[in-house]
Amino acid sequence: MNYIKNSIHKIIALVLLWGVLGYATDALAQNNPPIEDYLLYPQITALTSNGGMLAWVMNEQGRRNIYVSSEKGEEARKITSYKSDDGQEITNVSVSADGKWVVYVRGGGHGGNWSATASVNPESKIIQPGVSVWSVPITGGKPIKLGNGSYPRVSPNSDEVIFSRSGNLYIAPIDGSINSKKLFATKGTVRHAQWSPSGDKVAFSVSRTTHA
Repeated sequence: MNYIKNSIHKIIALVLLWGVLGYATDALAQNNPPIEDYLLYPQITALTSNGGMLAWVMNEQGRRNIYVSSEKGEEARKITSYKSDDGQEITNVSVSADGKWVVYVRGGGHGGNWSATASVNPESKIIQPGVSVWSVPITGGKPIKLGNGSYPRVSPNSDEVIFSRSGNLYIAPIDGSINSKKLFATKGTVRHAQWSPSGDKVAFSVSRTTHA
C-alpha cells in the first residue's frame, strides 16, 4: 500500500511540475534557440511529499526558492523569498508529517564537487556563508534558522528536527523556539541518523576510521 501511495504522489507531483514548466514549451520548439534561452528556464530539484503536501526547489536564474502545493493539485505557492543569485543551493528538503512545516538546508555543495558541509562563496564575501538547517511554515513566512549543520531529519511527531554538525548530532524544535543542542558526545563521526516510527528514539551509526 505504501508503494502504491508513493507512486501516486510522484505521478501527481510530475503532473503539477509539468504545468509549472509548460510555458517553456514554445521556446523549446524554436530551431536552434540561443544558449541564453536555455539559461532562462527554471530548474526543479528536491521534490518531496508528506502530510498531503508537495514541496520542491525552483531555481529561477540562480534565485532558489521553495514552492509547495497540495497533493490535490492546488496552485503552487512560493513560501521562501530569496531574491539574489548568491550561489547558495537549497537541498535536503522535507515536509513534516502533519503537513505544516518544510525543513531544508541552505548552503554547501550537496551532490556537487564541493563538500556538503563546506561554505560555498562565489561572491567572495568577507564573511563566508554557512551551511545551515532551516524551517518555514507551509503557509510561508520568515524562515527560521535551526542551527548550522546538514542532513536534517524531521520527527514523525512533526515537533523536532535532528541534524548533523561537525560529526555530531544536534536536535532543535521545528519552530526554533529554543536553541539547538548536542544530543550526546561520542568518539567518531555520527552518520545516517533516523527517527524511530514513534519519534521517541534515534538510530545512527558511528564511524571511527578503522571500525564503526
